[in-house]
Amino acid sequence: MLIYKKICLKCNKEKPVSEFYKVPRNKDGLHSYCKECDKIAVSEYYKTDNGIASLSKYQKSEKGIAAIRRAAEKYQKSEKGIAAIRRAAEKYQKSEKGIAALRRSADKLKSEGYYRFGNGAISNMRQGAKKRGITFSLNVVELKEWWNDTSDICHYCSSTLEQYVELRNYVLNYKGTNPKIRKFMRYFKNTRHAAISTMTIDRKNNELGYEIKNIAKACWVCNFLKSNFFSEEIFKKIAPEIISELREAISEECS
Repeated sequence: MLIYKKICLKCNKEKPVSEFYKVPRNKDGLHSYCKECDKIAVSEYYKTDNGIASLSKYQKSEKGIAAIRRAAEKYQKSEKGIAAIRRAAEKYQKSEKGIAALRRSADKLKSEGYYRFGNGAISNMRQGAKKRGITFSLNVVELKEWWNDTSDICHYCSSTLEQYVELRNYVLNYKGTNPKIRKFMRYFKNTRHAAISTMTIDRKNNELGYEIKNIAKACWVCNFLKSNFFSEEIFKKIAPEIISELREAISEECS
């Protein structure tokens, strides 16, 4: 005879058999308590000394560790888990500890050349090549070797890295009205551009893609100005005059 309902020994309510866990050793094959009451009983038990000790022992066992791992993986893949992880990440990133950790990570990547010749540089240039519809054949190994073997001197204006940084810092901190200096401020309006303190990578021939023979180190000002408007030959003649004019204007301000 099939059983469709059963009375819970805890709450004394008659409920469908689907509301009871299966327990093969019991005569009817079902738990004495309904699922709701069993959940409450288990929760109360794990608050007791014996329950805490039992739970701790289980969590440290191989079976318990495996069960916790499975539950965690299942939760992380669920909509609720994904949302919770996202909220926790956003909260952490806004905290002092999170901001400090992100800064340390960024500084480490920067010091290791991630954005100059590492995977960060490769990724940025590859995306740029895709948008422009040009070829990309660089890899981290050859780009790093090229970077280390190439002097930190702008290919177009011949400024050293130290000279470029000095000019950049002056322009960024300039409070005067000299138009010959103020016009350079537009190259640093973007905070990301203002933070550039290394030579950048530019394609010498605008018609070709990213390949070792077609790249050169350039200060950010020259990289920005040349863009796709000038050929390598023409801009190498123009760039020194542009930077020289800026230096002269700064000298006049400082005299």
